[in-house]
Amino acid sequence: MQGADVVYAKVVDAGRIDAGTLVDMMVDNCSVSRCQVLAVLDALAEVVSRMLVLGHSVEVPGLGFMTPKVRGRVSVSKAGNLMVEKAKSSVVFKPMMWYIKWCRKM
Repeated sequence: MQGADVVYAKVVDAGRIDAGTLVDMMVDNCSVSRCQVLAVLDALAEVVSRMLVLGHSVEVPGLGFMTPKVRGRVSVSKAGNLMVEKAKSSVVFKPMMWYIKWCRKM
């Protein structure tokens, strides 16, 4: 269905920002040193990755939510334990605006 009143959204890939550029941008926007920005980003990466591996969802205020996801076939072992065969794990990122819109629907 196309027409003058119909608009189709399209994601525009604006490229990738490397870690060094990101750090420089943060230093320019805050009153902290480059070393402090690097230390905070390092600590954030460590804590977030550890929590995701342990199965926790993580909220980064102002950014969004990260949730671990595992796909595979669930079966029961001979000992009666649940197992996931051919498991593939990933992380789902839900930007903050998505969450706000979702909450409004509730």
